[in-house]
Amino acid sequence: MGFNLLYWEGAFGTALDTWVGPLYLSGLAGELKVQLPLLAFITSLPWIGSVGQLLGLFAYQRFRSSKDYTIRVARVGRSLWFIPTFLAAAWAVRQAHGGAPFPRDTWFIILALTSFFASLLGGSTGMTWMSWIRELIPAEQRGRFFANKQRFGMLAAVAANAIAATWIGWKPHGYYLGYGVIAVLAIACGIASTFLLSRVAEPSAPKPDEGEPQIREPDRSVAPPTSHCAPPTSQRTPSTPQYVRRQTQSFLESIQEPLHDPEFMRFATIAAAFNGSIQLASPYFPYYFTRELGIPMSSVALWTTLSSVGAFATAPTWGRRIDRAATPEAVLKYCAPVIALSPLFYSFGSPSQIQLWAPFDYLLSGVTGSGLQLITTALLLKNTPKGRGPAYFALYAAMNGFAGATGTYLGGRFSAAAMPLGGFRALFLFSTTARCGVVIWAGRSFDLVRRRNAASLKA
Repeated sequence: MGFNLLYWEGAFGTALDTWVGPLYLSGLAGELKVQLPLLAFITSLPWIGSVGQLLGLFAYQRFRSSKDYTIRVARVGRSLWFIPTFLAAAWAVRQAHGGAPFPRDTWFIILALTSFFASLLGGSTGMTWMSWIRELIPAEQRGRFFANKQRFGMLAAVAANAIAATWIGWKPHGYYLGYGVIAVLAIACGIASTFLLSRVAEPSAPKPDEGEPQIREPDRSVAPPTSHCAPPTSQRTPSTPQYVRRQTQSFLESIQEPLHDPEFMRFATIAAAFNGSIQLASPYFPYYFTRELGIPMSSVALWTTLSSVGAFATAPTWGRRIDRAATPEAVLKYCAPVIALSPLFYSFGSPSQIQLWAPFDYLLSGVTGSGLQLITTALLLKNTPKGRGPAYFALYAAMNGFAGATGTYLGGRFSAAAMPLGGFRALFLFSTTARCGVVIWAGRSFDLVRRRNAASLKA
């Protein structure tokens, strides 16, 4: 099934996402003394790009398969990173030869727009990738598959952060050449990831003698499946769901189905709210460390390496626990409270205490973040009816992206407005409060669903 290709593709993709992600963008902004309102705008754009999932739901109907769409769009989206890399090199050379100074703010805006469009295009492949992979991975193996895939990704993140910690401080004559080395490596990893992904197999289209899938004909004697169950066995064919859905539903019809699925919308709303509460503070930690506390970005990169090590070491444990649990929600209680309380110490600790605490916090965040990611993926697959993946995945990503963008932007504006009250310290306390509120809401909601299901079984 090409599992190894998927693992290595994910590893190279993770390295790319690590190096061009908000961590190093925020750290570089702090080192260059970029103003906080501009950073708030810049760091929110990639999250807005997540609405590309909805774009993908509409656009991929013009392609022959999910794999075809995923590969083509990934090539375009990842090639966009050549633009800010080339401009940075050209403007730095011009300045070195006595020309105009490096246009810092202009380049940061170009970088933000590149991140936005790369995220937009990359996001549009998320639901097609998930739909494609879902047909390849048996349900009973998904927990371990995603755990192993995450381990490969976290191993790549460890290597990426270790390399960044080594090179990021290379600034001969004031030029940030270390960041240039990282940018070139990121582009190379994007090329490798896309190549490996193109080598992965895909489920075959329906054979001519097998006829058309019954789901396309609602007037048959067998009632069409509801949004809460997969098609009956007699109605299934070896075809992938996208071949059917593209022929029978418009974009608006596709998106209406998950919107009217109460179980899915409950999960997606809670997940989006939790992500928004996390992004209130998360993008601003590197900026706070480098600008406010004067901690070099190389140290922050080393702390992030510890986070990746924690995720790498515990991903298999999380995967096995999820596969054995009655429901993925039961595992959520082990990681969500820790993530919710994570920013609290930074609201009250002194700079010296923060430097001592931060490495341990990053390690713990890697452990719990690994569990949260796997649990969220399991819940997404659980709440998505078979054969309807693209619309559900697209709406989930769009909601998550909108919440992330909103949280990021509001976090930057809040910290700027709260400077008389402590600035970032007030922001970290606010984020902790918001996270705890969502965790309490999620616990009550999942408990209500559990009791309702238990009552229906008794009846």
